[in-house]
Amino acid sequence: MKRAQHIIFAALQLVDFVTTAVGLRFGATEGNPLVVALMGAVGIYFALLLLKGTAVAASLLIPERVLRVLNVVFAVAMAWNTYKMALHLRG
Repeated sequence: MKRAQHIIFAALQLVDFVTTAVGLRFGATEGNPLVVALMGAVGIYFALLLLKGTAVAASLLIPERVLRVLNVVFAVAMAWNTYKMALHLRG
Protein backbone atom coordinates (compact mmCIF):
# COMPACT_ATOMS: atom_id res chain seq x y z
CA MET A 1 0.00 0.00 0.00
CA LYS A 2 2.89 2.35 0.72
CA ARG A 3 4.02 2.17 -2.90
CA ALA A 4 0.52 3.16 -4.03
CA GLN A 5 0.64 6.24 -1.78
CA HIS A 6 3.96 7.26 -3.37
CA ILE A 7 2.57 6.82 -6.86
CA ILE A 8 -0.46 8.90 -5.95
CA PHE A 9 1.78 11.57 -4.41
CA ALA A 10 3.98 11.68 -7.51
CA ALA A 11 0.93 11.93 -9.78
CA LEU A 12 -0.48 14.77 -7.68
CA GLN A 13 2.86 16.58 -7.90
CA LEU A 14 2.69 16.25 -11.68
CA VAL A 15 -0.84 17.65 -11.72
CA ASP A 16 0.31 20.50 -9.46
CA PHE A 17 3.18 21.24 -11.86
CA VAL A 18 0.81 21.39 -14.83
CA THR A 19 -1.92 23.42 -13.12
CA THR A 20 0.64 25.86 -11.71
CA ALA A 21 2.40 26.28 -15.05
CA VAL A 22 -0.87 26.77 -16.92
CA GLY A 23 -2.20 29.12 -14.26
CA LEU A 24 0.93 31.26 -14.38
CA ARG A 25 0.73 31.35 -18.17
CA PHE A 26 -2.82 32.72 -17.92
CA GLY A 27 -1.94 35.38 -15.37
CA ALA A 28 -2.27 33.65 -12.01
CA THR A 29 0.29 34.42 -9.35
CA GLU A 30 2.22 32.08 -7.09
CA GLY A 31 1.26 32.59 -3.47
CA ASN A 32 4.39 31.18 -1.82
CA PRO A 33 7.08 33.88 -1.61
CA LEU A 34 9.87 31.30 -1.42
CA VAL A 35 8.66 29.69 -4.66
CA VAL A 36 8.40 33.14 -6.27
CA ALA A 37 12.01 33.86 -5.29
CA LEU A 38 13.19 30.53 -6.71
CA MET A 39 11.26 31.15 -9.92
CA GLY A 40 12.96 34.53 -10.24
CA ALA A 41 16.37 32.95 -9.70
CA VAL A 42 16.17 29.90 -12.00
CA GLY A 43 13.05 30.34 -14.11
CA ILE A 44 9.48 29.18 -13.70
CA TYR A 45 9.66 25.69 -15.17
CA PHE A 46 13.02 24.71 -13.70
CA ALA A 47 11.89 25.95 -10.27
CA LEU A 48 8.68 23.91 -10.49
CA LEU A 49 10.58 20.80 -11.64
CA LEU A 50 13.11 21.23 -8.84
CA LEU A 51 10.42 21.67 -6.19
CA LYS A 52 8.21 18.84 -7.39
CA GLY A 53 11.17 16.48 -7.81
CA THR A 54 12.37 17.31 -4.31
CA ALA A 55 8.88 16.73 -2.91
CA VAL A 56 8.63 13.31 -4.57
CA ALA A 57 12.11 12.32 -3.34
CA ALA A 58 11.33 13.54 0.18
CA SER A 59 8.07 11.58 0.17
CA LEU A 60 10.14 8.40 0.37
CA LEU A 61 11.05 9.42 3.93
CA ILE A 62 7.50 10.24 5.04
CA PRO A 63 5.48 7.69 7.04
CA GLU A 64 2.58 6.19 5.10
CA ARG A 65 -0.11 7.63 7.38
CA VAL A 66 1.30 11.14 6.86
CA LEU A 67 1.59 10.58 3.12
CA ARG A 68 -2.08 9.54 2.99
CA VAL A 69 -3.05 12.87 4.61
CA LEU A 70 -0.79 14.82 2.26
CA ASN A 71 -2.37 13.06 -0.72
CA VAL A 72 -5.82 14.17 0.42
CA VAL A 73 -4.61 17.75 0.93
CA PHE A 74 -2.94 17.83 -2.49
CA ALA A 75 -5.98 16.26 -4.17
CA VAL A 76 -8.21 18.99 -2.73
CA ALA A 77 -5.72 21.66 -3.80
CA MET A 78 -5.55 20.24 -7.33
CA ALA A 79 -9.35 20.14 -7.53
CA TRP A 80 -9.42 23.79 -6.46
CA ASN A 81 -6.75 24.75 -9.03
CA THR A 82 -8.66 22.95 -11.77
CA TYR A 83 -11.93 24.63 -10.74
CA LYS A 84 -10.29 28.08 -10.77
CA MET A 85 -8.79 27.43 -14.21
CA ALA A 86 -12.15 26.30 -15.55
CA LEU A 87 -13.77 29.48 -14.25
CA HIS A 88 -11.05 31.56 -15.87
CA LEU A 89 -11.43 29.80 -19.20
CA ARG A 90 -15.21 30.27 -19.14
CA GLY A 91 -14.62 33.98 -18.92
